[in-house]
Amino acid sequence: MAMGWSSFLKSLTLIVLIASSHSMLSAAARVYYTDPEFRMLASKKGYPSPPPPPIKAPPRLPKRPPKRLTDLPSPPTPTSPPPPTPPPPPSSASTFH
Repeated sequence: MAMGWSSFLKSLTLIVLIASSHSMLSAAARVYYTDPEFRMLASKKGYPSPPPPPIKAPPRLPKRPPKRLTDLPSPPTPTSPPPPTPPPPPSSASTFH
């Protein structure tokens, strides 16, 4: 039983070490690639300089510019109300002979 726990703890320790070293390496690489002062010091000490960071593409513009408030049609101006419609002619069924 003790042998099972021992191998489990060893594997768990190994996993934790790998994960922590990966995060430390990625943090160090981030500083190495982005900090200009660090890059200058590293080049003075003889370390190879990293390649330049990749050039990001400019953001894509929309195909058609969005409408501005000035481009919208103006609301209709109030005018005199339209003339009332004449009543429909009476139907022949409602007339008496």
